[in-house]
Formats: sequence, structure tokens, C-alpha cells
Amino acid sequence: MSRLLNLRTPGSIIVGVDDSAPSRAAITWAMHRGALAEVEVVLVHVISEDEETVSRRALGPGTSRSSLAFLEAELDFARLIDPKVSVKTELLAGDPLDQLAGASQQRAMLVIGTHKTGFVHGRVFGSRFIELARLASSPVVFIPNSASQRRSGVVVGVGSAHQDEQIIQFAAREADRSGQELVLLHGRQAGTVEADRRSSATQWDTVSEAAEVMVRRVYPSLVIRRRTVDRTPAEALVDSSMSAALLVIGRSRRTTQHPGSVGATVHDVLLNLAGPTVIVHDVDLLSRTSSVGHATPMY
Repeated sequence: MSRLLNLRTPGSIIVGVDDSAPSRAAITWAMHRGALAEVEVVLVHVISEDEETVSRRALGPGTSRSSLAFLEAELDFARLIDPKVSVKTELLAGDPLDQLAGASQQRAMLVIGTHKTGFVHGRVFGSRFIELARLASSPVVFIPNSASQRRSGVVVGVGSAHQDEQIIQFAAREADRSGQELVLLHGRQAGTVEADRRSSATQWDTVSEAAEVMVRRVYPSLVIRRRTVDRTPAEALVDSSMSAALLVIGRSRRTTQHPGSVGATVHDVLLNLAGPTVIVHDVDLLSRTSSVGHATPMY
């Protein structure tokens, strides 16, 4: 696997780009985010070639001229969005998912656009883009083509304030940075018996209060709302993301058997993208034990 350009900048935002409309939406989102955080944006285009071809020869100007021209055009597009943001390009070769996952190392986040819409339950073959949520080293932001509509609020799916600490703090930082309110969202399956509903509500009050206290220690002036929805976690998250500036959810199912897996709820949300959605890794959380209730996890 060969790289023509290798402009690695720790803390920068990388964007996987191609010639699709969602790709342009992803560039637009990343440039606005880069301006807020004052970090560099790197546009990454992957030439899909099999490993044998890539290993036989180094890519040169003669074989990559069109790809470099494409990247130059995307670079011009990005600079039109905000000329004050530092933006560069990187051209990679090989399997797109592997290359983008590798490029995410030591980066603030990876941003990609996707056409995926329409609610589909469970795992669907052919949806390889979801693998980036598992493979990438950084948080991964998925941008649908419809993401340009007016939106507000950062929504974070919460199951346990203690176990979800990193995810909640990530969402709080994004809300504070962008001047948005933070919404702590909990989805619970409708149709449970009244006693179970009361117990679940009590647990959620405890969990959400602990989450709010945790956030206010760092962001005392942040506007925070707590919301419970009587729907499945995936449906609650998707519905909330239709108008949210950003939806934040955790990647892992937190099982010792599959510590790096992407849960069924994450799959369902990504297959029905309704707005900008970031999947945050929680690799340090498997060894923790919740001390703040046991509400049903969001993922």
C-alpha cells in the first residue's frame, strides 16, 4: 500500500473524499468543525487497487494524475467554505476502509459522507462503511447528504453515567465548542409493565442527574436537557438526530466476548442516518463497574 502524500498532523480532522454529494457534505461539515476547533483539515482520497498491483509498483504522476486533479478540485471547494482553515490533501492506495482506518491514527476525528438512509434493523451485508466505526482509531463522524438543513443541539445516548463518562464528556465538549445545548437521551422499550416503568424511570433520574453533575463540573454554563423516550434505543436516537446538530453514541457493546464490536443499535442508527452522527470509542470502559444505577444501555 503506497502513499503519494503523507501529511500527518496530530489532532487534525481527516475527511474521506470521493465524487459523491455526501462527500461534499462531509467536507463542508469538517471545515466548519475545523474552524471552531482551530485545527487542520486533511482531505484523503483512496485509489482502490488490489494489494498485488499496489505492491508491484509505486504510484507516480502518470498513474495518479486524475486523482491528484480531483483532490485539487476538492481542495479548492474546501477553501471556498472557509479560507482561514488550514486544509491539505493526502492520496492513498489500497482498500478504502483499511486506508482510512489507518489514516485515522493520532487524528482528532475521521469524517465521511454516506448515502445510507431508510430504517433497516440488524446487520446488513454490503454496508461496509459501518466497519469504519470499528476499525478507526479516532471518533468517526458519518454525514448524510441531508445534513445541511438547519439543526441545533448535541444529543448523546446515555445508559450509565459512569460507564458512558468518556462519551458524555466528548458530547459536552462539542456542545460547548459550538454553542449548542446538550441533550442527555435515554431510550427504553415501550410496552413494559407499570412497575418496571417506574423502576426504569427512577434509575434514569439517578443516572441522568449524575451525568449532569459530571458535565457541570467542567462546563458550568452549558445548557443541559434530560430526555426519556419510550422507544427502542435506535429509534429514539434516530428520531432525535433528525433535527440535532450532532448525535453522539458509543461504539462498543461492552461485552468481554466482543470488546471491539459495534452493537446492533449503532448498526441500526448508521443504516438510517438522519443527521451528523459521531461514533466514539469507549475502549477504556470494559474494566469499569457502574456505580450509578443500571439503566438499559443505549447500544
